[in-house]
Amino acid sequence: MQGKILIVGDDPSWAGLHEWLAAQGLEVDVAANADEASRLLDRSAHDVVLVNPRIPIAKGHSPVEWIRQQAPDALILAVLVSGTTGEIRTVIRQGAHDVLPGPREAEELFLHRITQALAYRQMRKERDRLQESLQSKAGELADRLGQLELAHSILQAQAVAIQVDLSRAMRIQRGLLPRTTPRADRISAAAAYHPMAKVGGDLYDVFPLDDAHVGCFIADTSGHGISSAMLTIFLKHAIQGATCASGGAARMPGEVLRELNRTILSEAFSEGLFVSMTCLVLDVETFTAAYSSAGHRPLFVRRNDGTIERLHRPAPVLGVNPFVAYSDGEIVLQPGELIVFHTDGITEARSVEGESFGEDRLVEAVRGAEPHADTVVAAIEQARNTFRKGAPRVDDATLLVLGMEPQRVPLWTPDEPAPQPIAGGPRSVKVLTARKNGHVFIGLSGTGSWRESQQVFDLCRQPGVQSITLDLTDCTHLDSTFLGVLHNIATTLSDETGIRFEIQNVPRELLKTMSELGLIGVLMHFRPKSIPLPEDMAPVEGGAPAGEELGRLLLWAHEALVEADPRNADRFAAVLQVLHDQARGASRGDKRGGLP
Repeated sequence: MQGKILIVGDDPSWAGLHEWLAAQGLEVDVAANADEASRLLDRSAHDVVLVNPRIPIAKGHSPVEWIRQQAPDALILAVLVSGTTGEIRTVIRQGAHDVLPGPREAEELFLHRITQALAYRQMRKERDRLQESLQSKAGELADRLGQLELAHSILQAQAVAIQVDLSRAMRIQRGLLPRTTPRADRISAAAAYHPMAKVGGDLYDVFPLDDAHVGCFIADTSGHGISSAMLTIFLKHAIQGATCASGGAARMPGEVLRELNRTILSEAFSEGLFVSMTCLVLDVETFTAAYSSAGHRPLFVRRNDGTIERLHRPAPVLGVNPFVAYSDGEIVLQPGELIVFHTDGITEARSVEGESFGEDRLVEAVRGAEPHADTVVAAIEQARNTFRKGAPRVDDATLLVLGMEPQRVPLWTPDEPAPQPIAGGPRSVKVLTARKNGHVFIGLSGTGSWRESQQVFDLCRQPGVQSITLDLTDCTHLDSTFLGVLHNIATTLSDETGIRFEIQNVPRELLKTMSELGLIGVLMHFRPKSIPLPEDMAPVEGGAPAGEELGRLLLWAHEALVEADPRNADRFAAVLQVLHDQARGASRGDKRGGLP
């Protein structure tokens, strides 16, 4: 038994009480009068004060009331020998914690009640300490939430600025596309252009070379987004210099591709950026065309008798090998015949069931359309839209059709608004899930952002989950927040809870991104042989964080990326700087007063 006790009063019946309590392991002080008691109470904190409530100790106050004023935190034990019920009630009302019999009346009970009082005093001390700690933590949490709220507001403002810049970039990129058809008295052109976001990696053009020749190309750069869009701008200008030799004569397509290949390699773009392209030079007088391809999709020629010819010249993409020699093919067309160019986003369009549109459906659409450039484009678009049934796009998709007849309608200028990647509009991405006997299956379709990362994380934390399979077959991109959450799922949730977490069917681009970010903890959870997903996979609704939750998610995810590989601190410095610098600024000012 431990504790500090003050005995107040000089009661003859308490003789030996001091020594007896000290023998029990207690620290004991004795005050014979009020002056001594006041001095001892000021000098040291006592857990329990023993007092005879009948003795005079201060004018106008009972002993219990006086001690309560002097030591409000101490427990007062009033010792009454043969006290009446009324006297006991009065002492309790005055502030005594308990009323004890005299020590000589019931020695064992007396000691037990003191022990109980000391235990209660210790419990109250611990409670007060915890309350103080909780209040401190609550204050820190309130400050932190305020900082995160501010950081989130800044990020939202930056997101709006980025969207404005992307809208400008979209207008610039679409300004690269042809508005009119050269030699429209002899040939016609129609196009469809569908980037996945505001800007894309596809490009096409139809342009005059000389009075008798028209140049035409379609290109698909690797990846999506800003880097690919910048490469299309470079291509637009580079091909203008590559198509004409000295003296103004038009170059053959193979020679154009060889020059472009050398130019792209000499510019030393980032590793992994390359271009597939088909280039064609058409004599508008004879309808004879030369064409060459650099790793691009085949051309389709619709003849006047309705047959479809597939033209393909296999060769590596541009930007990989400086020693590739691109060869030319030749085709002779008749008036009324058509050439169809496309990027892989056309044939690789997915239905809601996950099936690809494919070349066969493309050919059928070309064969079944009226034999004009604009009607062929419209027929392919209708066939794709009917097939997709609203399924999200998995790639940029572009069509270009050249007809050997005069232009019937103005060149189809693509002015479809690009999908909005921010909250508030329709989403082209979804999380599908099913659960079988404690095993959770999760499939991600399209681009995974912070919205989908929260949904996936919530699915992994369901009660009773024993194992999780995340399938990325239809995933085209994961943003940094999703990758950070994925790292936490793999290294924290899985490793600490014992839940078996596996990832399967990871596309090559995502695998490369994970490797570049050093997400070893994620890579270790890859499943070498995939398992089929249940047929009853259903979309997940809700779960998108907002406000303070979003701020916490962003910080948690990006700090996880730095934890995975310290080199990521520089990569994500912009996001982390906003969060951490603003937090330091807030702590220096009055809450947020020190921030702009």
